[in-house]
Amino acid sequence: MRYDESWHPAVLITGADGYIGTALHQFLSDKVRTLDRFPHDVRDWNAWESLEDAHYDWVLHFAGLNNVPESFNSPDEFLDVNVFGTDNAFRYANDHADGIIYASSLLANDWSKSPYAMTKRMTEVLQEMHSGNAIGVRIGTIWPGKPSSFYNKVLNDEIEEVEGLDSRDFIHVDDVVSAIWTIMTNTEQEMPRGMDIGSGVAITLNEICVALDKEVKVNMGGTPQIQADISWLTERGWKPQNHIMNWSAIPDLEKTGIGQAKGITNIRVEEYMKETYASAGYDSPHGFFAPKDIEYNKKGQRITGHTETTGKKRNWNRDGDE
Repeated sequence: MRYDESWHPAVLITGADGYIGTALHQFLSDKVRTLDRFPHDVRDWNAWESLEDAHYDWVLHFAGLNNVPESFNSPDEFLDVNVFGTDNAFRYANDHADGIIYASSLLANDWSKSPYAMTKRMTEVLQEMHSGNAIGVRIGTIWPGKPSSFYNKVLNDEIEEVEGLDSRDFIHVDDVVSAIWTIMTNTEQEMPRGMDIGSGVAITLNEICVALDKEVKVNMGGTPQIQADISWLTERGWKPQNHIMNWSAIPDLEKTGIGQAKGITNIRVEEYMKETYASAGYDSPHGFFAPKDIEYNKKGQRITGHTETTGKKRNWNRDGDE
């Protein structure tokens, strides 16, 4: 069922003071009938029971721990908050909400890489054990993000070296919350149990640095990563509006890894990328470069790439919330 603009749901948000939760609360403030914060520790079931008289159209569960390196130091705490806290949210939503949207991660696809990724995979397993309408959203790399995010570190000259093969699907926080609203307002009989939220294309960290006019050392490490599958969202009218890359800001192709490797000069980046952007569904060449098969030179700089937007299996090694 697709709701019209007259529908004003009742919503409960956990993690409303976090990065995504704050943006969600602001976005939903003029769209919902009721917008409650869950001000307690999500691990405390008694706190959930204190809301037993309430009923919500949606519980939006975005409370949790999401720093990958820290998860190696505190795996028990990550398990307690991310798994048992989410289980409480599922239990509550089963009886007091029509549905729940919760934060999973693209890292759940390769859950053995970190305790954090493992907790996100465990929440998806827990989801299958509950009868309620639950949807896990696997979010790409959010920008601008927290102060510790890659984007902000690049802007603040805190990045000196990147791995030439590393690529990510960057998604602006405003597009994340609009995607969640699209899910909330497009409920159907057969809803997917998990859904990616991203731009639908990926770009290397090196190219981000080039676009921001930051010189960094590039090594041959890293892992190419696939972009999010956003077909369900785009089929329902959603489309990301904010693109981290603006290739028109780079005057000549020779300034990119591609141009340097191939000796190209005096060619506008827009001309070279136009077909690629079109194949990715963008209206103008001001978005991402999304190759399928990539070749790199010895410096880890990309030198070739097809324009298809499909690629290899995900292998994310960073928190999707950065």
